[in-house]
Amino acid sequence: MLHSSLALATTLGLVSVLLVAALTAPGEQVAVSQREDRSVSPRVTATATPSAPGLRPAASDRATAAADGWPAALGRQLAELIAVADDALRGLLAGNAETADADDQPAETRKRNRGSSRPADKRRLRLVRTISGGMAPKSIVSDQRGRVYAMNMMYGHSITVFDRHYKRVKDITDTIDLSRYGYRDYPEPVQGAPAEAAVSPDGRKIYVSNYSMYGRGFKHPGFDLCKASDRIDQSFVYEIGTRSLRKTAAIEVGEVPKYLAISPNGRTMLVGNWCSWDISVVDLRQRREVARIPAGVAPRGIAFSPNGRTAYVTLVGEDRILVIDMRSRRVERDIRGVGERPRHLVMSPGGRFLYITSEGKDKPHREDGSIIKYDTRRQQVVARSKPLVEPRTTVISDDGRALYVVDYYPGTIVKLATDDLSELQDRYLGFHPIGVTYDVASDKIWVAGYGGQVWVLKDR
Repeated sequence: MLHSSLALATTLGLVSVLLVAALTAPGEQVAVSQREDRSVSPRVTATATPSAPGLRPAASDRATAAADGWPAALGRQLAELIAVADDALRGLLAGNAETADADDQPAETRKRNRGSSRPADKRRLRLVRTISGGMAPKSIVSDQRGRVYAMNMMYGHSITVFDRHYKRVKDITDTIDLSRYGYRDYPEPVQGAPAEAAVSPDGRKIYVSNYSMYGRGFKHPGFDLCKASDRIDQSFVYEIGTRSLRKTAAIEVGEVPKYLAISPNGRTMLVGNWCSWDISVVDLRQRREVARIPAGVAPRGIAFSPNGRTAYVTLVGEDRILVIDMRSRRVERDIRGVGERPRHLVMSPGGRFLYITSEGKDKPHREDGSIIKYDTRRQQVVARSKPLVEPRTTVISDDGRALYVVDYYPGTIVKLATDDLSELQDRYLGFHPIGVTYDVASDKIWVAGYGGQVWVLKDR
C-alpha cells in the first residue's frame, strides 16, 4: 500500500507539472530534473526519453511541438511520464527501486535502497567486469557513497579510486609531507605503502594503513616474518576525504599496521600492528593514538560488536582471538579452537555470530583452511564450511544471509550461506584474489587480485 501511494504521488506530481506548463505561454519549456523530483529514480528515468537529464524536450522534440502544436506535444510527454510512473510502481512493488541521489544519502538510508529485494542466499554471482592495468591491489573497500578504493601497497605507492561505473576516478599517491600534519621530525616528503582501509560510518572519511614508510627518517622497513624485537619503524594511517580524495590527517601507529576497523559510533579506530604485536587505539576526533593494547603474535582481523563495547582481534601467529573490553581497553578473554591462522573476522548484523576466516597451515594448494561460525552468546563453534585452500578475506551481504570469501591459491570466490556455511557458489576469477568488498546500493562484489586485477561481480 505504501509503495502504491508513493507511485501515485509521483504520477500526480508529474501531471501537475504538465498542467502548469499547459497554462503557460506555448514557447515555455517543461523541465523536471532528477534533483527537483527525487521520487524518480535513475533506473526509471533512463527508460524515458533519450533527452536526459530530466525530461526536458530535446531540440527535435521542440521542433515537433512547433509543427504539431504544444497541446499535441504535451499529450505525448504526458503519456511518456505516465509510463515512467507505471514503471516506477512496478519497480517499487518488486522491491527494486533505487533513489535518484543514493550517493548523497546517509549510510543507514542507503542500506534500505538495495538493488535487489531477493535474499542474498537466493541470488547468483555473475562476473560483469575485469579491470587491469597500473595496479597491484592488496585490499579493496567501498565507501557506500559511490566509490571503491584499491590499496596498492609499495608496489604501486597509491590508492586507486573507481566509481560504480568502473571509471578510474583518481590514483591517490601515498607520498606525504608529514610535517604538515604536526610531525616535525620528517621535514621531507616520504612514501607509504597502502595496505588496508576502513570507512567511517557516515562514509565521509577513509582511513588507510601503510605497511611501511619509505624516505628520510625511516631506515627499518617492515616485513612479514618479523618479531616484536626487530625494531621496525613505526608507520602511519592516512585520513582521506571521500569527496575531495585528499589526505586530511596522518596518525602515527605501530609497526607494520595492517587491518583496521572503526567503532559503530565512528569515534574510535583499532589498528592491528603486525610487527609490534599490539593494537593501536585511535581517537578519531583527536586524530591521534591514545592507547596501545598488548596483543600477541601477528594481530590482524578486527570486528566490533554492534554496540561497540566489545572488539574481537585475531592473532594469526597464535591461533586465537582476543576479546577486548573497549571501556577498559583490556583483553577480557580469548577464544581458542577456531582453526589455524585465523586471519579475518566478520560480525553478523545482530552481533551474535562471528565468522572467522581460518587460513590453515600456510601451505599452498593444501585444503586445510575454512570459515568458522562462532556463537558469541554460547561461546562455541556452531558450524564450519567445506575445506578451502587459503581463504583470505570475507565480506557479508547486507541482509546477513551470505558470505563472500576469496580463496587465494585456487583463485576463486566462494559464496556461503550464513545459517550453516553450506556452499552456494564457487567461481573462478584468476590469479590470487586477496581482498573483497560489497557495495550495497549496486549489489556488486568487488574483488582485488594481487596480480593486478580487480573483478566486479553482480549478485542478483
